[in-house]
Amino acid sequence: MADKQRRQRNVVVYGLRPTSDADDAELFLRLCEDYLKCKPHIDRSKCRRLGKRRSGDVRAQPLLVVLDSDHSAQIVIKKSRVLREHDEVKDAYVNLDLTPAGVIGLMHR
Repeated sequence: MADKQRRQRNVVVYGLRPTSDADDAELFLRLCEDYLKCKPHIDRSKCRRLGKRRSGDVRAQPLLVVLDSDHSAQIVIKKSRVLREHDEVKDAYVNLDLTPAGVIGLMHR
């Protein structure tokens, strides 16, 4: 139960490429401010890339972002639909942090 509550505060961002001029937390905040018109409070120390980086892989690793509340996560998810309207970030999308079983259940809906 604690794992479920913890995951409700998290979002996973796909398609957000790392840059040398900003850390991942800053990239996420820029995405929110510039495109989603919100500024959520995040736990910078817990933001991290998921999986192993593979040489030659052109895709960006997913970014796990820990927000201050599940309400903040819901707001970011709801507003993330506008990313499709911007060519600069049309490949980026935001999902809830689901368990592997939750992902499979979501796919079968």
